[in-house]
Amino acid sequence: MARLYSQLLSVDGVAKTHQQLRCCVCLAASTYVSTPHCSTIARLAAGAFCLANTLDAFCESIFCSADRGVFFMQYETRARSIFKALSWRTWATITTAVIVFAFTGRFALALTVGALEVVAKMALYFFHERLWQKIRWGKKEVPAFVLWFTGLPASGKKAVADRVYQLLKDRGLKVERLDSRDVRPLFPETGFSPPEVNRHVKRSGHLCAMLEKNGVSVVASFVSPYRESREFARRMAATFVEVHMRSTPEACMKRDSKGHYARAQRGEFKYFPGVDVAYEQPRQPEIVIDVEQTPAERAAEQVLDYLKKHVLVEGRRLKKSLPAAEVSFDEP
Repeated sequence: MARLYSQLLSVDGVAKTHQQLRCCVCLAASTYVSTPHCSTIARLAAGAFCLANTLDAFCESIFCSADRGVFFMQYETRARSIFKALSWRTWATITTAVIVFAFTGRFALALTVGALEVVAKMALYFFHERLWQKIRWGKKEVPAFVLWFTGLPASGKKAVADRVYQLLKDRGLKVERLDSRDVRPLFPETGFSPPEVNRHVKRSGHLCAMLEKNGVSVVASFVSPYRESREFARRMAATFVEVHMRSTPEACMKRDSKGHYARAQRGEFKYFPGVDVAYEQPRQPEIVIDVEQTPAERAAEQVLDYLKKHVLVEGRRLKKSLPAAEVSFDEP
């Protein structure tokens, strides 16, 4: 029975330390009951313990197999967790009582043992969990990252970035949202000439990197029209995912509900990307969204799929495609 229990634990691939210890206890109990001097009561107790723990491992393997592969796209709600815990404790207590009744034929004793098991395990579980909370070994967090949306004005960066941010936040990730219109008030004297825009994007990239180093992922959306400052932001971050919202100035002009393109064409705005200054296309973005062919919700799903496969995976991080550089906001 202990061997079966050990095999069931291997279904999930990674057995917890306390499960392995319970498996060893089952093995020791099975060995002990095979000795000639073992009493009948001891055999009954050892058999009940091994059977209960085998059923425990079986149920855990079923839940782990059912939940495998849905990481990030689905998550456990508090109500489901509570229901699973209550249903399993009820089932385990009934199993213990039935085993005791089957071997002794004493209904009152079966109920007493079942009740004592509930009280004892509740108390032991409390101290067990408090102890494991203090142990950092085996804890792995999702590594922080910088998700950088870039593209022409009115290319849909903000809509997709807002959607991705909300989905990440709903799944419990520590994430912040940075948009150009939110960051510019921090630097009120920043203009829109190429050198000023470069400095502004570099400052924003440095801010994103600081948040990332403190374990906070960042969803950033900036026009960031110049390749130099985008590459600087990439070098600053440990894990940088560049999302290019690919579109043409003509298509963006049609979506421009604020009329910025028209005002730039009339000369009211200077240094407007797509009108009087060029937008420098990213060289090797991790994700390219064809804005004219992809709705915002579908674009958000594509970004999430990429994060799930390449970033939100234990032990995997993106490699920097560019060498590290010193922090500098000065233009050459």
